[in-house]
Amino acid sequence: MALSDDTTSATAILKSALALASYHRDKDHSHADRLKIAALRALASSTQGTIGADESIRHVAAGMLLCTLEIYQISAASSHWLWYVCGSKKIIKSAKLDEIAQSNDTTTLIGWVHYCDVLSRFSLRHWQPNLLEDAGSTIGAHFEPFRPAVCAEAQACFIYTPLSLNFTNLTRGSARSSNRPSA
Repeated sequence: MALSDDTTSATAILKSALALASYHRDKDHSHADRLKIAALRALASSTQGTIGADESIRHVAAGMLLCTLEIYQISAASSHWLWYVCGSKKIIKSAKLDEIAQSNDTTTLIGWVHYCDVLSRFSLRHWQPNLLEDAGSTIGAHFEPFRPAVCAEAQACFIYTPLSLNFTNLTRGSARSSNRPSA
Protein backbone atom coordinates (compact mmCIF):
# COMPACT_ATOMS: atom_id res chain seq x y z
CA MET A 1 0.00 0.00 0.00
CA ALA A 2 2.76 2.43 0.91
CA LEU A 3 4.49 2.05 -2.44
CA SER A 4 1.43 1.41 -4.60
CA ASP A 5 1.12 5.03 -5.77
CA ASP A 6 2.20 8.55 -4.93
CA THR A 7 -0.93 9.73 -3.11
CA THR A 8 -0.60 11.50 0.20
CA SER A 9 -2.39 8.67 1.99
CA ALA A 10 0.20 6.19 0.63
CA THR A 11 2.90 8.60 1.83
CA ALA A 12 1.25 8.55 5.26
CA ILE A 13 1.56 4.76 5.37
CA LEU A 14 5.21 4.94 4.34
CA LYS A 15 6.03 7.61 6.94
CA SER A 16 4.14 5.65 9.61
CA ALA A 17 6.08 2.46 8.82
CA LEU A 18 9.36 4.37 8.79
CA ALA A 19 8.50 5.98 12.14
CA LEU A 20 7.87 2.56 13.67
CA ALA A 21 11.11 1.19 12.19
CA SER A 22 13.05 4.24 13.37
CA TYR A 23 11.66 3.85 16.87
CA HIS A 24 12.99 0.28 17.02
CA ARG A 25 16.31 1.11 15.39
CA ASP A 26 17.43 4.31 17.10
CA LYS A 27 17.86 5.03 20.79
CA ASP A 28 17.12 8.69 20.07
CA HIS A 29 13.43 8.68 19.16
CA SER A 30 13.37 12.22 17.79
CA HIS A 31 13.61 10.91 14.21
CA ALA A 32 10.62 8.63 14.84
CA ASP A 33 8.70 11.62 16.19
CA ARG A 34 9.51 13.67 13.06
CA LEU A 35 8.34 10.82 10.83
CA LYS A 36 5.17 10.51 12.91
CA ILE A 37 4.49 14.22 12.40
CA ALA A 38 5.09 13.81 8.66
CA ALA A 39 2.62 10.91 8.59
CA LEU A 40 -0.01 12.95 10.43
CA ARG A 41 0.50 15.87 8.05
CA ALA A 42 0.12 13.55 5.06
CA LEU A 43 -3.09 12.13 6.53
CA ALA A 44 -4.46 15.61 7.12
CA SER A 45 -3.65 16.77 3.59
CA SER A 46 -5.11 13.62 2.04
CA THR A 47 -8.56 14.54 3.36
CA GLN A 48 -8.95 17.33 0.81
CA GLY A 49 -11.72 16.36 -1.60
CA THR A 50 -13.65 13.11 -1.78
CA ILE A 51 -12.23 10.07 -0.05
CA GLY A 52 -13.10 6.72 -1.61
CA ALA A 53 -12.70 3.18 -0.32
CA ASP A 54 -9.04 2.91 -1.36
CA GLU A 55 -8.14 6.14 0.43
CA SER A 56 -10.10 5.02 3.49
CA ILE A 57 -8.22 1.72 3.59
CA ARG A 58 -4.93 3.62 3.44
CA HIS A 59 -6.05 5.87 6.29
CA VAL A 60 -6.84 2.82 8.41
CA ALA A 61 -3.46 1.26 7.58
CA ALA A 62 -1.55 4.42 8.51
CA GLY A 63 -3.64 4.80 11.66
CA MET A 64 -2.92 1.29 12.84
CA LEU A 65 0.81 1.67 12.22
CA LEU A 66 0.70 4.88 14.25
CA CYS A 67 -1.33 3.05 16.91
CA THR A 68 1.41 0.43 17.16
CA LEU A 69 4.05 3.15 17.43
CA GLU A 70 2.05 4.86 20.18
CA ILE A 71 1.76 1.58 22.09
CA TYR A 72 5.54 1.20 22.00
CA GLN A 73 6.02 4.84 23.06
CA ILE A 74 3.37 4.60 25.75
CA SER A 75 3.95 5.86 29.23
CA ALA A 76 1.79 4.93 32.18
CA ALA A 77 -0.22 8.12 31.73
CA SER A 78 -1.05 7.81 28.02
CA SER A 79 -4.08 6.50 26.22
CA HIS A 80 -3.37 8.09 22.84
CA TRP A 81 -3.24 4.71 21.13
CA LEU A 82 -7.01 4.51 21.68
CA TRP A 83 -7.50 7.52 19.40
CA TYR A 84 -6.02 5.55 16.53
CA VAL A 85 -8.21 2.52 17.23
CA CYS A 86 -11.35 4.66 17.60
CA GLY A 87 -10.48 6.64 14.47
CA SER A 88 -9.83 3.49 12.45
CA LYS A 89 -13.14 2.00 13.58
CA LYS A 90 -14.91 5.23 12.62
CA ILE A 91 -13.36 5.18 9.15
CA ILE A 92 -14.28 1.53 8.65
CA LYS A 93 -17.86 2.26 9.66
CA SER A 94 -18.19 5.51 7.68
CA ALA A 95 -16.69 4.05 4.49
CA LYS A 96 -18.54 0.73 5.03
CA LEU A 97 -15.26 -1.11 4.50
CA ASP A 98 -16.48 -4.15 6.41
CA GLU A 99 -19.53 -4.46 4.14
CA ILE A 100 -17.89 -4.40 0.70
CA ALA A 101 -16.01 -7.22 -1.03
CA GLN A 102 -12.30 -6.76 -0.41
CA SER A 103 -8.88 -8.29 -0.82
CA ASN A 104 -7.31 -10.54 1.79
CA ASP A 105 -5.02 -7.67 2.80
CA THR A 106 -7.95 -5.39 3.54
CA THR A 107 -9.76 -8.12 5.44
CA THR A 108 -6.62 -8.71 7.52
CA LEU A 109 -6.27 -4.97 8.17
CA ILE A 110 -9.88 -4.71 9.36
CA GLY A 111 -9.33 -7.78 11.52
CA TRP A 112 -6.32 -6.03 13.08
CA VAL A 113 -8.49 -3.05 13.98
CA HIS A 114 -11.12 -5.31 15.56
CA TYR A 115 -8.40 -7.22 17.44
CA CYS A 116 -7.02 -3.98 18.91
CA ASP A 117 -10.56 -2.92 19.77
CA VAL A 118 -11.12 -6.12 21.74
CA LEU A 119 -7.78 -5.69 23.51
CA SER A 120 -8.68 -2.12 24.41
CA ARG A 121 -12.05 -3.18 25.78
CA PHE A 122 -10.49 -5.82 27.99
CA SER A 123 -7.60 -3.60 29.10
CA LEU A 124 -9.75 -0.63 30.00
CA ARG A 125 -12.51 -2.56 31.74
CA HIS A 126 -10.09 -4.49 33.93
CA TRP A 127 -7.09 -2.22 34.48
CA GLN A 128 -8.17 1.36 33.81
CA PRO A 129 -11.92 1.67 34.29
CA ASN A 130 -11.49 5.37 35.08
CA LEU A 131 -10.89 5.94 31.34
CA LEU A 132 -14.42 4.78 30.53
CA GLU A 133 -17.25 7.28 30.28
CA ASP A 134 -19.97 7.06 32.86
CA ALA A 135 -22.45 4.86 30.99
CA GLY A 136 -25.55 5.74 32.99
CA SER A 137 -27.56 2.91 31.50
CA THR A 138 -27.02 -0.74 30.85
CA ILE A 139 -27.65 -2.86 27.81
CA GLY A 140 -29.34 -6.04 28.91
CA ALA A 141 -28.82 -7.35 32.40
CA HIS A 142 -25.05 -7.81 32.42
CA PHE A 143 -23.51 -5.53 29.79
CA GLU A 144 -22.63 -1.87 29.78
CA PRO A 145 -21.84 0.11 26.66
CA PHE A 146 -18.12 0.38 26.01
CA ARG A 147 -17.18 4.04 25.60
CA PRO A 148 -13.61 5.03 26.36
CA ALA A 149 -13.62 8.66 27.47
CA VAL A 150 -10.56 9.36 25.36
CA CYS A 151 -12.59 8.47 22.25
CA ALA A 152 -15.61 10.55 23.22
CA GLU A 153 -13.96 13.63 21.74
CA ALA A 154 -13.53 11.75 18.47
CA GLN A 155 -17.10 10.58 17.94
CA ALA A 156 -17.71 12.95 15.03
CA CYS A 157 -14.11 12.99 13.80
CA PHE A 158 -11.69 10.86 11.86
CA ILE A 159 -8.26 9.75 13.04
CA TYR A 160 -6.29 12.94 12.50
CA THR A 161 -8.68 15.37 14.20
CA PRO A 162 -8.34 14.04 17.77
CA LEU A 163 -4.67 13.50 17.09
CA SER A 164 -4.23 17.19 16.41
CA LEU A 165 -3.84 17.67 20.16
CA ASN A 166 -0.84 15.34 20.13
CA PHE A 167 0.27 16.72 16.76
CA THR A 168 0.29 20.27 18.13
CA ASN A 169 2.40 19.20 21.09
CA LEU A 170 4.87 17.39 18.82
CA THR A 171 5.27 20.34 16.48
CA ARG A 172 6.03 22.63 19.41
CA GLY A 173 9.06 20.49 20.17
CA SER A 174 7.64 18.49 23.05
CA ALA A 175 7.43 14.95 21.73
CA ARG A 176 6.32 13.52 25.05
CA SER A 177 4.14 16.35 26.28
CA SER A 178 2.96 16.59 29.84
CA ASN A 179 -0.49 17.53 28.48
CA ARG A 180 -1.33 13.88 27.97
CA PRO A 181 -4.52 12.55 29.51
CA SER A 182 -3.93 10.87 32.81
CA ALA A 183 -4.53 7.16 33.13
